[in-house]
Order: sequence, then C-alpha cells, then structure tokens
Amino acid sequence: MHFDSGVLFARLRFYLEPILYFGSTETPQEKIDNLYRAYQLLNDTLVDDYLVGSQMTLADLSCVASVASMHAIFPIDATKYPKLAAWLERLAKLPYYKATNQEGAEELAKLYRAKLEENRAKAK
Repeated sequence: MHFDSGVLFARLRFYLEPILYFGSTETPQEKIDNLYRAYQLLNDTLVDDYLVGSQMTLADLSCVASVASMHAIFPIDATKYPKLAAWLERLAKLPYYKATNQEGAEELAKLYRAKLEENRAKAK
C-alpha cells in the first residue's frame, strides 16, 4: 500500500495536478515517463497472480485504483508490461470493479482531457 501512495498515486497526482488545478497547458514528457516507470516497477514486482502472492489482498485493491486511473489516461501496453496487464485484467473481472474503479477512472480521464483542452484554449 506504501507503493500505491508513494509511487503510483504520487506520480499520477504530480502529472494531473498542474492541469486540473493550475491551468497548465503542458504535458511534460518527464512526468509521463515517470508514470511508465511506475508501470515497469509494478510489472517487475509481480511474481504471482497478485501483488503479494497467490491471493488478492488490500494491496491489490489499493493499487488497482491508481493503476485504473493511470491506465484510462496512459494505456498499459501489454507487450511491454505483460504481468501488469494480466494483473489488471484479472482484477477487472471482479464483480465490483466497474463501479469501484473503472467508472471513476474513465470520469477522471474525461475531466483531464476536457481541462487540458480548456487550459489550452484559454492560453491562445
């Protein structure tokens, strides 16, 4: 869960915050690269079906919220991050996944895109 708060959520926040709250028109490649490095870290961490073994734990439920939001904006390339993509697919089959993760992630992605477009229009 520390990985979620210290790496996954933090990197997503550092990318989105200037756009959503401060009118930024930029999408710095360095911040995008940091998000993909988080994918790589998580992919490398997965040695079983779930983050800490063969059974789902609170760590999976915590991390999937951030990963779902990241994935809605920066899709996970299954060829580069196969274990991460499989993990997300596994969790997406949970009966409550759509309501607790997917819908919010899609809403965040929609808000991000609209806000970025709005910021860029104001800057012209």
